[in-house]
Amino acid sequence: YFSHDIGIIKPEAYADIITMDYKTHTPMNGNNWGGHFLFGMYGRMANDVMINGKMVMRDREILTVDEDAIYARHTERAREIWKDM
Repeated sequence: YFSHDIGIIKPEAYADIITMDYKTHTPMNGNNWGGHFLFGMYGRMANDVMINGKMVMRDREILTVDEDAIYARHTERAREIWKDM
């Protein structure tokens, strides 16, 4: 799987990057970053996501699927399910 470099940003390297909207009251440092990561951050804080060098979310907008179409389909399906109950 690791046929390309990891942990580095350069051409041909795997690049998974997430930017977070994370405001902390406690300074983050080398000793406590794990606690911040595990207990202070959560998915809704993600602003941007890059997977294998491809942007899949920018400014909290998912770029790889049509969210409106998915929402419309699920809303219609929910109506059908409730009608039959």
